[in-house]
Amino acid sequence: MRPERHGGFTLLEVLVALAVAVYGMLSITLAAITAGSNATSLREQSLAHWVAMNQAAELRLAENWPATGISDGDVDFAGMQWRWNTEISETDVEALRRAEIAVAYAEEPDREIARVVAFVSQPTPGIQFRPWVGQPSNRRGRNQ
Repeated sequence: MRPERHGGFTLLEVLVALAVAVYGMLSITLAAITAGSNATSLREQSLAHWVAMNQAAELRLAENWPATGISDGDVDFAGMQWRWNTEISETDVEALRRAEIAVAYAEEPDREIARVVAFVSQPTPGIQFRPWVGQPSNRRGRNQ
């Protein structure tokens, strides 16, 4: 007489299926953690780059040509404290100076997040930029 066999899975088949499911869930979790970490890193790099570009714009719009040497400062941007460090050096072109701007967190000044190189031309005599005060002009003729 043959032993009666019931339909179903063996213990080994269940364990293999469970192992595959756990591996899949771990892969998905790792991907989510990596995506979150990358988003945070990209955000801080973007903000630090903006800080550096703002510093470059300030150098270009300054009334006086920047002196060669190293300067640094702190700035509050996007609700965070940043430390910038600028090294101004001469170039082969007499009317141009090279500004290398590094940005880090104010609490961690040794951990550089972004670096920008900008060139600053010698100011043209008689040309001055007026500081912006107020609302943008209504160029399309619409009422505000």
